[in-house]
Amino acid sequence: MDNFFVGRQPIIDHIGNLVAYDLFYKAEDEKDASERAKTSTLVSAVLNTFGTKGMLGERRGLIAIDRQFLLSELILSTPKELFVFALHDDIVVDQTLVERVRRLREEGYIFAMNDITVKTGSLKRLAHLFPYLSYFKIDIKGFTEQYLAKLKEVLSVHPLELIATNVDERMQYAVCQSVGIPFIQGLYFSEPVFVENSSFDPNQFAVITIYNQLLDESVPIEEIVRSFETNHALTLQLMQYINSSAFDFRIDIASIQHVLTLLGRKPLAQWLMLMIYGKSLNQSRDQLPLLLMVMTRTELMVGLLKLIWPNASKQIEGKAFFVGVMSLSSTVLSVPLRLILKEMSISEDVKEALLDKEGMLGEMLVQVQAIEKYDIVAIMAFARKFEISVVSMKRLMTNTIESVNVFERSM
Repeated sequence: MDNFFVGRQPIIDHIGNLVAYDLFYKAEDEKDASERAKTSTLVSAVLNTFGTKGMLGERRGLIAIDRQFLLSELILSTPKELFVFALHDDIVVDQTLVERVRRLREEGYIFAMNDITVKTGSLKRLAHLFPYLSYFKIDIKGFTEQYLAKLKEVLSVHPLELIATNVDERMQYAVCQSVGIPFIQGLYFSEPVFVENSSFDPNQFAVITIYNQLLDESVPIEEIVRSFETNHALTLQLMQYINSSAFDFRIDIASIQHVLTLLGRKPLAQWLMLMIYGKSLNQSRDQLPLLLMVMTRTELMVGLLKLIWPNASKQIEGKAFFVGVMSLSSTVLSVPLRLILKEMSISEDVKEALLDKEGMLGEMLVQVQAIEKYDIVAIMAFARKFEISVVSMKRLMTNTIESVNVFERSM
């Protein structure tokens, strides 16, 4: 089973802290694979192929397991410090199973109930497991707010926390928040929320404009210097950044042009991206998930471009990177993307990609969003269309995860 994909989605609390990752596994052709084989392959991939630091960073990963895996010796060779073992909702519960969970819980294993759905039916048959669970995952699609509130009340007698899954819209998130579900898995935080009569902050516009200039190799450094010099607040922040403990220059900094020469365009552009998605410009509590998401998008956009067009110019690469960054800008700035782009001097192909998902860059952005949602059908269709091997696509996805983890550790 070499042609498999491993994906992850963040589990977040209401403060915006990223607390764990939900791990997913999908093979290109897994018709004959048992659930135990799938789980074993996923665990092996995390431990041996990608490495735990590369896939999980400093967090635990939630993996779904079936009865066969739970009762086998395989679980005993799986590091209990790295994973939360989520039991399928259709698992057969008997004394043997309950005793196994109880004993493993005493040994330090952490268990969850995996993605209860409206099709699960009565939970009475699972009740004997509840005292030994730490988490209870609920796929909220199809559940009413009243049912979720009642479920939380029923489960409150047990020492477990609820995790709402597949929360991809702000309204869904609002329901989870009102009910008091503490942990959320899904991409709801990337959905823009516009305020009435929203306007574009000039400081935000200045940062994005300079960012675009840095990515465009045709823009002379003198023009970038002038842009900095007309924004005194941003220049001051840049000088504070240069004089921080992150750098140890042995020469005195004499000018903005000197800074640009020492740092280079790309590192300075990355600093500005932190400004765009950081609390210095944005008070969003979802700062970290959004920042990691935009890093993921830029890595995937550039990576896909190189797979499709290995000899792409630096200018095209810069466009792909810029599309990745700007694709979440309306979420951060609470301003419609069309309004943001109206104020900017950017090429038509970038606008078409961002606004209409058209052209090569637009098609790549759609693919990036498919990867975020772990849509294997769309991923495979894209790979076939552009004659990208499964191995190359899988390598890009896993390398991106590792790069984002390295970036987070460096923050």
